[in-house]
Amino acid sequence: METVNTADQQATNAALAALAATGNSYALAQLWELNKGLLRSMFWKWYPAHKALADAHGLTADDFEQLLSSTRPRHTTQPPGRLQTG
Repeated sequence: METVNTADQQATNAALAALAATGNSYALAQLWELNKGLLRSMFWKWYPAHKALADAHGLTADDFEQLLSSTRPRHTTQPPGRLQTG
């Protein structure tokens, strides 16, 4: 597995986020894939201490894991840098 420098990852995330903000669904999908592991890690640090809050809002750990494993933003084959219209 390739090791990515933090500054490079932040720059990549910022560029993808900027493209995603313009409606580029391909960039959004790439951003999601690159950060899914971080999101999972952050959730598992948060969840044990906030389980009652999650329960009150109907969020279970299984729901979150299912979201991460089976869902990702829809995207096209259009590469980043090109605006999506519609």
